[in-house]
Amino acid sequence: SSGVQSTSLDYDIPVVTNIIVGGTQAVNGVTINTLRIATDGTTAITLKGTNFGPASVNGEANTVVVNYQTDSSDVTADSMTSTLGTSEYTINGCSVSGNDHDTIVCSSSTAGVGYKHRYKVTVSGHAGSYSGSNVITNYEIPSLTKVTLSDGTTTVLDTVAQQSITLAGSNFGPVNSDNEVVATCANGALTNLAAGPLSATSCSVTNADDTVVCTAPQGVGFDQSWSLTIGDQTHASSVQTSYSVPTVTDIEMSGTLASSNPWALDTAGTDVITLRGTHFGPNDGSNVLEGFMRSTDFASLSGPAANTHSLSCTISGTAG
Repeated sequence: SSGVQSTSLDYDIPVVTNIIVGGTQAVNGVTINTLRIATDGTTAITLKGTNFGPASVNGEANTVVVNYQTDSSDVTADSMTSTLGTSEYTINGCSVSGNDHDTIVCSSSTAGVGYKHRYKVTVSGHAGSYSGSNVITNYEIPSLTKVTLSDGTTTVLDTVAQQSITLAGSNFGPVNSDNEVVATCANGALTNLAAGPLSATSCSVTNADDTVVCTAPQGVGFDQSWSLTIGDQTHASSVQTSYSVPTVTDIEMSGTLASSNPWALDTAGTDVITLRGTHFGPNDGSNVLEGFMRSTDFASLSGPAANTHSLSCTISGTAG
């Protein structure tokens, strides 16, 4: 008997070897990690490679889809945690340019965050593999320019109220629940709780690319600089806030307030006194208080009576 034997042929898969953004190239075999695209998705991208096919067949445009994402090996090596930053992005509306089957032009990218994104091309349903580790783009690093309360001007935070704060800047990425934001403040010249880092909570991008809203951390201290991490990229800014200055409004010993009935302290330093006031900070084991006292007439006194005396203090209650 005789039969008909059928065979099928496949075109070679499309391969991306170069990425061009604004005249700068990421080329296979050459490490270029500074090729950056806008977080708002407005960057035009040109891909160079092989087997992209013709611009059109029989008058019908070649269908092109471009994807980019961070390779799992880079996610592990860099301990990336951003859900959006490590997800796969898709660019539709790209097209093959020219007659050499080697150029794809995308008029814009996709809004996003993250870095070390490799590229893959699918032409008329025929998918290629992701590009090499040196053929990558990175989104712009977030830039923080201002941290205030919701009024837009106040930079002094309450020590315990956990107020809403607004972080302003650029390159924050889209409003997306997967676009996680980490914001902290610190001052390494201070000690204990004031040194930080103190972490804001419930942070999210509320206006694409330029606004993040957080809940301020409880804390104490001053001139604490803010760092902002989005898409696993961090900006350690020079933007600073401070906490309200602690204020003593009264002193109590054995149930008696000094303001209503002044009392004498034992010279041996064994009396326990309670300082009442505001902005002492949270009742946190790392919030170490330093108390001092001296006579209001110290200028006219001499010897120990004119000295400033240290107090050993702790916070009681939930916060103050």
